[in-house]
Amino acid sequence: MNVDVMDALRNLLNDNATLQGYLGGTDRVVIGWINADTVVPCITIWEAGESSTLRPGYNVFKHRDNATDIHIDTWINRNASSGPTTSRDLNVIADYAEWLLFTTGVTGTRSWRRTSSNELEDNSSGYFHKARTYSFEYKVSD
Repeated sequence: MNVDVMDALRNLLNDNATLQGYLGGTDRVVIGWINADTVVPCITIWEAGESSTLRPGYNVFKHRDNATDIHIDTWINRNASSGPTTSRDLNVIADYAEWLLFTTGVTGTRSWRRTSSNELEDNSSGYFHKARTYSFEYKVSD
């Protein structure tokens, strides 16, 4: 995926004061997988796949359309002593992030839609997360 698009997506979510409040701090939206250094609650973003289609006139104008699938996972720790710890909290955070995507939008992208949503729990860590997959398109100029 185009790094500018991924950065714009992360910045849209990271720069929102309401979402920061739900997550309990700043810079809680990260690109990549959750790891030992990740502060929970958080949101992780990673690319799940991408395809590219040449636009008519590509040989002259060098434009193509990319269709991307991304995962946006919202994480909480059910064993935490404070902060978001319930399924309701998880849904509020995930729904607000989705609302930002659909209403504010990521600059340079179009045709956002959610394609799946699952709730998963890791009993050993106490982490509970909402895993959502979205698809969208953006134009690339070569």
